[in-house]
Amino acid sequence: MAINTQELRPYAYTDRQKFILDAIDQYGGQLPAARALNISNGTVSSHLAAIRRAKEEANIDRAISHRNNIEAVSETVSINDKVKMIEGKLFEKDMSKAEFLNAKSSSTLYDANGNVKLQWIKTDSKESIIADTIKAAMEEFYNFAKPIEIPVVPRPIVENKLLAQYTITDYHLGMFADMFETHEGKPWNTDIATAKLVEVFDRMVNAAPYTERAVINILGDFLHYDSEKPVTPAHGHVLSADARPGKLIRLAIKLVHHAVMKALEKAENVTLIISQGNHDPISSLWLQNCFAFMYSEEENVEVVVNSTPWIAYEWGNTLLAYHHGHRIKKLSDIAIKIPNLFAVEWGNTTYRYCHVGHHHHQHIEEVGGIIVERHQTLAQNDDYASGMGLTSQRGANLIIYSKDHGEISRMTFRP
Repeated sequence: MAINTQELRPYAYTDRQKFILDAIDQYGGQLPAARALNISNGTVSSHLAAIRRAKEEANIDRAISHRNNIEAVSETVSINDKVKMIEGKLFEKDMSKAEFLNAKSSSTLYDANGNVKLQWIKTDSKESIIADTIKAAMEEFYNFAKPIEIPVVPRPIVENKLLAQYTITDYHLGMFADMFETHEGKPWNTDIATAKLVEVFDRMVNAAPYTERAVINILGDFLHYDSEKPVTPAHGHVLSADARPGKLIRLAIKLVHHAVMKALEKAENVTLIISQGNHDPISSLWLQNCFAFMYSEEENVEVVVNSTPWIAYEWGNTLLAYHHGHRIKKLSDIAIKIPNLFAVEWGNTTYRYCHVGHHHHQHIEEVGGIIVERHQTLAQNDDYASGMGLTSQRGANLIIYSKDHGEISRMTFRP
């Protein structure tokens, strides 16, 4: 489909975006422009997606402005109205007052010129934490709807049949542990965890070879808790946490986005897999869908959206399966489940692997035609693990898989 560059040009806010639109006009299309500029077609797609998002944002701004100009003399906004406003993409502009998100209802009095004379906001404290969570998610997500200037850095076209898998499991972002619980004389908190994950993931990518594809394998329990209160979803066990939901949402989105952008430095294509954990069964789902939408126009990034805990990915003659590892008594049980759940993929492949987490320690078992690996975590012990005397080495694995020969190499990275 032809690209209407004249329609997009008013929303190209950076020199690179304008340069790419000029190249599309000059060379007659997106792919010829990418070849002429010696950049990947995915990079051109990223810039076009940013321009289209800017156009959509401008249209929303105009709609909001028009609605505000014809507003009635007074209004009362209910909780249901808030939900409709979020679904209608009017959330960000209408939430200019922080109190509004905590409001049960509000009444506003305007003068003859449409100016606000008086506003009374009635709040409901029971909704404040949930409202903060929604606001944080929408604010962070809205940031990505604005143009993002991504450097035009040529990436080599790689056709070596290799896949680099970066595994991060049980990171429990939001967890707090004091210097005694970590057994290292230093505490662990959300800010330390954020910096550490960026540092380790960057080291992993820098050490990786260039590959056709990278899989970012987030194996569940990425977040420490899943609701407005720091408790486990299934049993309500109280957890040691040092961050409210709003902060966790902002950091989770930023960290995963950083990982995808970093992985693209060494891979032609990236697949993002976020498995459901027992600590974050709901958060994992909204993270999946958030990034599926965010990268929907980026042909070099694939996001696996799956509402079940079981995920499989076929790479040539190699099958890669994923599950958090909870509700599994023995690793050998997986050898029974995978052939039944993914019979077609099983039949198409010779080399089969399943990756799980949950127990925070490493264990590899080959049984029934599949190698099952339980992974370590980069996170520190929490008060529960310390109290139970549970310890394990901390680490994250980079594994290289071949389409033809399965696993061919690996590296382990320590925090």
